[in-house]
Amino acid sequence: MLKNRKLHDVMETILINARIPLTALEIATRINSNKLYLRKDGTQVSSNQVNSRAISYSRLFTINEDWISLVHWNSKKN
Repeated sequence: MLKNRKLHDVMETILINARIPLTALEIATRINSNKLYLRKDGTQVSSNQVNSRAISYSRLFTINEDWISLVHWNSKKN
């Protein structure tokens, strides 16, 4: 597990490495299976938490239907 990393930083890294949009469940599964982040209470990240963080960090993430992607991916298409 990487210490002192914020969940949104880990989510961003997951998406960069995947190179495609992922669902909140897919992101949470990758975070938990690789032990990239643990909540302060020691529990694993839920897909709801990933989705909430993506909404809170709309400067980094875009949510289209069930898919979470990086904002800068959309700007490259234009």
